[in-house]
Amino acid sequence: MYRIIFRVAFFLPFFQATHQRLFAMRNLLFIAALIISLPVLNSQQTHFVNHAALGGQQNGTSWADAFLDLQAALAAAENGDEIWVATGTYYPTNATDRSLSFELKRGVKIFGGFDGTEVATAQREPTHNEFF
Repeated sequence: MYRIIFRVAFFLPFFQATHQRLFAMRNLLFIAALIISLPVLNSQQTHFVNHAALGGQQNGTSWADAFLDLQAALAAAENGDEIWVATGTYYPTNATDRSLSFELKRGVKIFGGFDGTEVATAQREPTHNEFF
């Protein structure tokens, strides 16, 4: 009986210290994962598309620099991004090949109904600014 109590009593401080270290390490790993994932969570981009945009860099970073076609915006978009499309008709190609289609990306949201001046999705008017 004394042997069992001695053995348990001898290893108890070691077990408690190990348990506390594991708990602290788990918390530290959780915090590190959270810190690492923050830039990913905040990296959402909005890509702008307006076939009638004049000038600009046509890189999709603003209405003034909007992509001219939806296909370019889809190519640039990544998971979590949004694509805002101004009123108009958009085709997957400039050619006449009707077998082509837009390939949507998982996790990319596409919003239409913009006139090309909005700064929030709540400002769009899909009934007045249709896109196809």
